[in-house]
Amino acid sequence: MAAEIELQPRTRVVESNGALYLRLLDKFAKIEPADDFSRRLVRSLFSGGSLADVLSRAAPTPVESACLAIIDALIAEGFVTERPTTLGSLKSDFDRFERELAYLAAWETGANTRYQMLERVRSAKIGVFGLGGIGNWVVAGLVAMGFRKFCLVDPDIVEIHNLNRAILFSPADVGTKKVEAASAFIRRMDATSEISCNDILIDGSDACRRASSGCDLVISQIDKPLENIQHWVTRGCLEAGVPLLLVSSLSVGPFMISRNCGCVGCYQASQMDRLSIAGRIEYVDPSYPRPESSICYRASITAGVACREVMAFISRGLDLTTRDRVWRMHEQTMEAELVPFSKRADCSTCTIFSKQESSDVRYAPG
Repeated sequence: MAAEIELQPRTRVVESNGALYLRLLDKFAKIEPADDFSRRLVRSLFSGGSLADVLSRAAPTPVESACLAIIDALIAEGFVTERPTTLGSLKSDFDRFERELAYLAAWETGANTRYQMLERVRSAKIGVFGLGGIGNWVVAGLVAMGFRKFCLVDPDIVEIHNLNRAILFSPADVGTKKVEAASAFIRRMDATSEISCNDILIDGSDACRRASSGCDLVISQIDKPLENIQHWVTRGCLEAGVPLLLVSSLSVGPFMISRNCGCVGCYQASQMDRLSIAGRIEYVDPSYPRPESSICYRASITAGVACREVMAFISRGLDLTTRDRVWRMHEQTMEAELVPFSKRADCSTCTIFSKQESSDVRYAPG
């Protein structure tokens, strides 16, 4: 038997007709009779530990063989699982991420446990490009989920008008570089964090390639210049061999995890075909007014979906929803949709890269 065991945290226990009924997703188990011993044993299994610890908390016990028979049956049914005794940095994270581990338990397998998922989260380096409204909530969400290694990219300083949608900044930060204010927030949340701050302007694919080097994933919500920035970021990440998730207001995706995935150019072309518009938007006349408008709930909703996708990719536990699809929400109706599209052979943004072979293991989904 394993050195340490525990009852799956998502197990639900109901007492009825003199028996304890355990439910885990679509699985059921029955322990009878429902007496003081069986109740203590189940509570002890929830706490977990070595077999000796579990039995001692359930004491006084009946015949040990009967107790072991219950535990063996629960192991066979998948209700009781091994808990690793050597977890490296995770050992000190148990209390902080107790609820998150319980959440991840629903997607774990024998080859990918919730502890391994959290270990990947704690080890991954995430590039966050753009620390405006959405970027604020993305960083806050990622830190709360346990991400601790960041490459922050934004050339701007905190201005008073940023505060209507910011969670990382306070009035005291006005005039401070955004990357420095965001870094200070992260360090307050996690003293073990590792952060590189880059107050640079992404003015082409080369700048993006340099900034994304060494990252396990880049999530970009930079929105200027409107007609080019997403294409620059896409090319730069493709050149660097780094997966990319593009985010904009109430829109998440596409998520490029390999050179075989469709990119933003493929998506825009598919939308133009639907609207019978020829060519890609190459230039937006600055004389046309483009009002700068934003509010915190738009940013936080979008960032929540984006953080879910980051967790899915890094943990390898959940399925990605924005590979070759874009998540969009209509604000007035609150209806969300996933818009599918296909990779295009005529895409001017990614076609040149799809012809190149890549053995980068970071492209391997799950």
